[in-house]
Amino acid sequence: MAGLGVTLLSACSPPDPSPDVEGREAPSATGTHSPAAPAPGATPSGWEAVPDGYSTPAEQRGSLVELTYTTTHTVAQDGAQDKDALVYLPPGYDPDDDVTRYPVLYLMHGLGGDQYSWTGRPDRPTPLPSIFDHAITDGRIDPVIVVTPTYDPSPDSFGTAVAAFHQELVEDLVPAVESTYPTFAETVDADGLRASREHRAFGGFSMGGVTTWYLLEHAPDVFAGFLPMAGDSWNVVMFGGLERPEETAASLARGITGAGYGTEDLDVLAATGSGDFTTPNMEAQIPAMAEHPEAFDRTDDGFEDGNLVYHVVPGNAHDYPWGYEYVYNGLRMLPALRD
Repeated sequence: MAGLGVTLLSACSPPDPSPDVEGREAPSATGTHSPAAPAPGATPSGWEAVPDGYSTPAEQRGSLVELTYTTTHTVAQDGAQDKDALVYLPPGYDPDDDVTRYPVLYLMHGLGGDQYSWTGRPDRPTPLPSIFDHAITDGRIDPVIVVTPTYDPSPDSFGTAVAAFHQELVEDLVPAVESTYPTFAETVDADGLRASREHRAFGGFSMGGVTTWYLLEHAPDVFAGFLPMAGDSWNVVMFGGLERPEETAASLARGITGAGYGTEDLDVLAATGSGDFTTPNMEAQIPAMAEHPEAFDRTDDGFEDGNLVYHVVPGNAHDYPWGYEYVYNGLRMLPALRD
């Protein structure tokens, strides 16, 4: 599986910032084997393609701002380190408004990326912030804050950094974000984050998807929504979703139930594409998860009738423009992000 691993990780290059993604030609999946092409099955209730025109700038626009925070949970160096995250604030955001509260999506990039990979820089955005703007203005998603952090990007330590990122996220980044912006957290200590978990989600693409599975197991008391995209769980072993799906699923379920939660307390929207070379990993892992009804109730009817939704989008391969569709639907479907 070493060849698959290198391909999975290295394919997550930052996206082309061109605002025109509707109808753009799909980049080819690369790797040491042929891309998987599983039958995608039924489209889950509520899932839809990003509407035409959403990639172009909206009349009502949100903003991208930098946030610097300090963490001691980094594998890159000893001691405290200042790090930057990017924060999307929705159209109509008013720093003087002390009434409105926003749900928060924390969104992680893949290997080779950084905090700018999803949304671009404030002066050179990708299409994703425009998609947010249009969807909020049109009422397709609720106003939301989106935070794009980064784990330690060193190629010598990314695996360790991804596995440990939940500590930095929960103890340093989330408190920094939610003490700065008006979220549902009344306080940013452990009790405050636990009390507001139903308004907070985490998602990621490729290695960001791997990160998401770690968060599901280690921080279900802080997050109620999870959006793993094009990546399996490495909680047990690297490529555990493919190599050891039963053990991987059991580990995820133990993390949830051990924290006192069950199928009524959190939701997982897992997504990939039929042309994505990571799909075999998820195809093995998701059915194994469904064998643990104490933690996962798989459904194609959205989250009205279960807490685990999995969708393979026909034709989608392994690159950020396809990830925009997954993020858009996560914002639409995950109950944690619906006010």
